[in-house]
Amino acid sequence: MSTKQEEPKQPLPAGHPEAGYVGPDPSYRDGGGVLPADEQKAYDEVVQAHEDEVAAVTEHEDKIAKKERADESSAQEKETTSSSKSKS
Repeated sequence: MSTKQEEPKQPLPAGHPEAGYVGPDPSYRDGGGVLPADEQKAYDEVVQAHEDEVAAVTEHEDKIAKKERADESSAQEKETTSSSKSKS
């Protein structure tokens, strides 16, 4: 039984041009009680839309962060290779 752990998502730093923005979490509701069925349905739709938005931003930032790290790694490899050739 091997369980494959998913790699954690990599966020982008604040101010990064590709960083996403997600509005405030709408799931907080002050007060108690049960909402009427139509209001509950609308509330659930808003919460689901927010969760979808968060997932999309997280995926996008992860993709960009991994791409930038891969680009940095390949640039360092090229720099190391070229500097070792020039020393020879």
